[in-house]
Amino acid sequence: MYMAELVREAVLEIASNQAMFEGRTTTAMNTEHALKAKHLWLAESDSSLSYDGVRGVLSGVLNVTDPSDMDCELFRYVCRCVTRRSANLIAAGLSAVLRRTGLPVTVVMDGSAFKTHSEYALTVGDKARQLTRQQTKFTLRIVDHTQGQDAPIVARMLATIPVNLA
Repeated sequence: MYMAELVREAVLEIASNQAMFEGRTTTAMNTEHALKAKHLWLAESDSSLSYDGVRGVLSGVLNVTDPSDMDCELFRYVCRCVTRRSANLIAAGLSAVLRRTGLPVTVVMDGSAFKTHSEYALTVGDKARQLTRQQTKFTLRIVDHTQGQDAPIVARMLATIPVNLA
């Protein structure tokens, strides 16, 4: 299930339980895939106390009229929880592979989360380093499709580069 869909379902549940939006739900909240990953990043990166980005997503995408500051904070919190959990799960899988190989590697990452969310790759890398206790050296590389890169091609190219283990 996509992160944005998890957020939408959580918000719908919270609102249905009267803890958000004064218990009101909208048609958009009940519509699968109404939220996109870019909406999560916009809500999370909104650092202003006015919640301009969050309000934009809530009113423009989920059709919530006049969300309170608490509604905005809860929405941003749900977005952060879901994206952080996702990054931690990826890091757990990555650290298992890294511990198994024990060799210095370059990990090629692809996907909208890595390309559009400024802190997502950092969270994955930090958590993977923590879980491997920094025993295995690795580099994260995010594929840039605007440069004509494709993850399998980049990974294959990196695999052909000799590694100096000395």
